[in-house]
Amino acid sequence: MRFRKARATLGQIVLGMMEERRRTGSDPGDLLSLLMNPVDEETGEKMDDAQLRDEAMTIFLAGHETTANALAWTLYLLSQHQVVEQSVRTELAQVLAGHRVQTSDFARLPYLQMVLKEAMRLYPPVWILARRAAKDDVILGHRIDKGAYVFLPTYTLHRHPQFWPRPDTFEPERWATDGKGMHKYKCLPFSVGGRKCIGDHFAMLEATLVLATLLPQVQLALVPGQDIALEPTITLRPKHGTRMTVPAVDAETRELTLAVAAVHCKAVAAGVPSGCPFHAAAN
Repeated sequence: MRFRKARATLGQIVLGMMEERRRTGSDPGDLLSLLMNPVDEETGEKMDDAQLRDEAMTIFLAGHETTANALAWTLYLLSQHQVVEQSVRTELAQVLAGHRVQTSDFARLPYLQMVLKEAMRLYPPVWILARRAAKDDVILGHRIDKGAYVFLPTYTLHRHPQFWPRPDTFEPERWATDGKGMHKYKCLPFSVGGRKCIGDHFAMLEATLVLATLLPQVQLALVPGQDIALEPTITLRPKHGTRMTVPAVDAETRELTLAVAAVHCKAVAAGVPSGCPFHAAAN
């Protein structure tokens, strides 16, 4: 009963958004517009309301828990690595200069994106993938029958010492080259191939903007004594959550961060190597 009621509520929200678009004729070029406007080449028809609702809800729900888990693990890792956290805050201060983050700022936040990628390497929201064998095969001496399911635990792959130096260490600088030269099957937070997540770019944009909105305002600190355990269900979540204190960033910390960012900017403008990881990534 609760499930049906919740589903109906979500359905009404999505349908209400569609009706509002049709009533006003607005087209902001967002995801809902991309679903509502295309015409099928064979039938000449658009998706009906039921199809639109289902597509929109699938994208909404599929991208909700995975992104939330990625953010939770990222904030946990930042709380345990103060040098990395300060580098993120310095980049945000330099790029945003006290203004609210905009979508156009995404490309100007390379170090924050490196942090997200490294967090998803260590704690991939989708921690295991499944594929069905299209034909009989033998892999490493193991017979795989056609139709059998093969499971790939990305959590294990992402921490395998054969593929990663210091595999259990949080090192965002691994991604300074944006993964160039890295084997495409080495890190699979969004899967790969024809079944790759269609929302991978949106997820990175969303998570980056959330962190860029949150971190300049608050100084998150993990509550001591917690049991940070894994709960590998459909997604990989913190079993007991990650409880944090959320004091606002004090004026002294904010001024110090802005001062550090200003020094880096002057050094880069003068052509002096700054040693700053996000400038190295940007260059």
